This record gives sequence, C-alpha cells and structure tokens, in this order.
Amino acid sequence: MISVDWNTILQWLLGEGLPYLILLIVLLAGLFVFVFITSLFPTMRQIIAFAYINSLIAVLGRKPIDRAFLEELYESRDIVSAVQSLRNAGINIELSEDPAKLEMHLINDFIEKLRLVEKHIPKLIEPFFKAYKRLIVFEELIKIIRSVSAGIRPDLTVIQALDPQIASLISNASSYESLRSALTTVGISLPEDPIEGEREIFLKAIRDLEESSRLVDESIAAPVREFMLHYKDYYNVLIILRGITLGLSSEYIESLTLGEGMYLNKWTLHKLSEATSINEVIAELQGTPYEEELKGLVISREKVDLSLIEASLSRALIKIMSILEHKYSLSAGPLLRFLTSLDFGLRNIRLAIYGIVERLPKDRLLKMAVYG
Repeated sequence: MISVDWNTILQWLLGEGLPYLILLIVLLAGLFVFVFITSLFPTMRQIIAFAYINSLIAVLGRKPIDRAFLEELYESRDIVSAVQSLRNAGINIELSEDPAKLEMHLINDFIEKLRLVEKHIPKLIEPFFKAYKRLIVFEELIKIIRSVSAGIRPDLTVIQALDPQIASLISNASSYESLRSALTTVGISLPEDPIEGEREIFLKAIRDLEESSRLVDESIAAPVREFMLHYKDYYNVLIILRGITLGLSSEYIESLTLGEGMYLNKWTLHKLSEATSINEVIAELQGTPYEEELKGLVISREKVDLSLIEASLSRALIKIMSILEHKYSLSAGPLLRFLTSLDFGLRNIRLAIYGIVERLPKDRLLKMAVYG
C-alpha cells in the first residue's frame, strides 16, 4: 500500500509548485467561464437581436387594444373629440367629417406601423414576418371574395400597400370568377365555390406560417410554432361557427377546417363540426382558453350575431398572445403580440367612427371590440 505524504505535497504546491497550481486554477476558471458563456450564448443572442424591435414596440404602444382607452374613445359623440383622442394615443389621423377619409387615414397608419416594424425585424425571425405579412394579404383576399360575391366593390388599400402585384391583378375583378382567373397568374389556384376558395387561401397562409417555423432561427422556432398553432385553433373555431350559421353540413364544415392546433385536435374538431348550434360549440370549448370569454354568451336560434361571438374569440386570442409575450419576453414574444394587436386595434378604431356615425352606445361598441 502506497502512503501519501500530503504535507510534502502541500509544501511543494505552496513552494516551487505554486506556478503550476496557479496555472491549474486559471485553466479551471477559464473552462468554467467558457461553459457558462456558451450555455448563455443563445439567450444573449436573442436578447441582443430583439432589443431594438422590442423597444420600438413599447414606444408604439397598445392604446387601440386597451379597454380603458376604448371606453373613453367610445364615449366620443363627435368626430373632433374622437380624432383628438386618437392623436393623443399616437394614431396618425387627419380631421375630416367624411368617415371614408378617416378610415383611409387609419389604414395608412396601420400600414406605416407595419412597415416601421419591418425595417427593424431581426434576421432570426424574418421568414416568419414575411409569412405573417402574407397572412394579412390573404385575409384581405378573403374580404375581397366576400365583397365581389355580394356585388360590392372591394377595398384594395391594404393589399395595394403590402402586395402591389396582386392588387394590380385583381383591381378590375368584379366577380369571384374574374378574381379566380386573375389570381392564377401568381400561382394561387382557387376552387369554384367561394367558401372553399376562402378555405384554400387560409390553408396556404397556414402552410406558409408552418414553413416559417422551420425557416426561422432554431432558437426562436418554439414561439413561432406556438403562435401558428394558436392561430389554427382560432380560425378553426371561426370557420365552424360560420359554417353552422350558414347551415352547412357537419361533414362539409369539418372538411373546411385547417387541421390540428394547440388545443383542438382532430377528434375535437370533429365534435365541434357536428354541433347543431353555436351554443353547443361554446359548450365544447370548455377547458380551452376560449371558455372564459365565451361562457357568458347564450345564442338564440332566431338571432345570431356572429360579430359578437368573433369579438369574444378574438379577445381570448389576445390573452393567449399576452401569455406568449411574457413566456418569450426577451425574444419574439412582444413582436408576436404586437402583430396580433395591430390588426385588432385597427378594427377597434374603425368601430369608434362607425359608432359615432350610427350613434351606437358605448356598451354595444365594447361588446364588438377586441382588447386585452
């Protein structure tokens, strides 16, 4: 058995072996620092990449989806006081007695904010932002399908700003058929039925979002994917509610859905599609993030106001995005919530103008608004 003389070793380390001891300590400290920094690098990279855009979003504010602000805005009984409230909230709008001109100012403000954010989008998440812009364009296309199908001239303002090529192609479309024909030149092939056409457009938008979750930097793929799955849930419920309202068959409604999302799996979508009333859909959504906003709604068969139900679903979506924002607060979270809020904020302000023109009470407007 070998005997170790620790006193001799200690004396050597503190004497002529001291430089070797110091070198060992330095090497171990360096290794620790390297491991520590390496483990933190992805997080630090995200924080640095999103620092400016998150600061910009904070400056742009969220007044248009703030309930307290909307209560004050919806109390305005004339255009002058409403415009002043909007200016104080950082909304770029000129005074006009013409509601159409006011709405144009609001749309331009929406586009300006989107473009400002686009200038500072981090490379890490650029594929997602492009896909989200595409989603807005496709949402506009759906509005255009509904307009031309009803014989109404569509508003191309937003689509002109975000995709001038598509806007130019469809500018003379006066029917769903002429719209279909124009879109084929940019590779968008739509079925003959307008409802199926809407679904096809949404499917393409969702596929683009899904693809973007694979194209973005790996470090932020998780929040982008969660965002996409929540949007699928949201739009699936909207599709099912609209199908029930139109009296479509359960099989056809289910065929229109966009696939599984965060909470609504294939079996749940099947059950929701088989519902014979909107109240059944609301009951089936218990246990999901939509329950809280929907539980107070009781819909009669004789009088269905889908806009109020959609507003409730949208408020639930805003709350979901708030959770995502806090979960990914130092990276993509604030951007994901801001993009969702931007569209709903435009809707809320349009409601204010509509409310003044139609002399609608504040409580009615708040029921149709989206805030959170």
